[in-house]
Amino acid sequence: MNPKEQAFVREYVKDFNGKKAAIRAGYSAKTAESKASQLLRKVNVQNALQSILQRAEEKAELKLEDLQRHLQKIIEAKVTDFVHFNESGVSFVKNSDEFPREVAGVLQSVTVIENHTQDGSMTLRSSVKLHDKLKAIELYGKTIGAFLDRVEHTGSGPVIIMLPDEDQEGKVWPKP
Repeated sequence: MNPKEQAFVREYVKDFNGKKAAIRAGYSAKTAESKASQLLRKVNVQNALQSILQRAEEKAELKLEDLQRHLQKIIEAKVTDFVHFNESGVSFVKNSDEFPREVAGVLQSVTVIENHTQDGSMTLRSSVKLHDKLKAIELYGKTIGAFLDRVEHTGSGPVIIMLPDEDQEGKVWPKP
């Protein structure tokens, strides 16, 4: 492929508009539409586009795996990963170097409040807030297709929608 064709391929995958891609690649605005049509029929251009789209798809799959891995960490995290309870039941936030490395990213916040008493002593009160597990479960479920917000139909051919013989009000279909 020559440099202009390579530029066309790079531009085309930005918005999949052949005419605009041809213009951005340096072809004449007057002939951009026909040039884009010619370029998109060339086998080497099609192969280059296919290669770029395949790499993009692989990256998207990796990003999905990363997302799922992070959501799994939020789901599996325990407060005891971050807080230590002594024999009398008093809790202490662990030092950050004691946090398990694999779950350190699931903290939403750590709050430490100093309280000074009238006798001059100081106490620390700390709390740990983890990310919302229920939301993480919901998002994880959506990534694996456990919950369908809509039904998607892809492909060609007729779509046949079956209606019940009677609707909820007892009326017969099709209505006259």
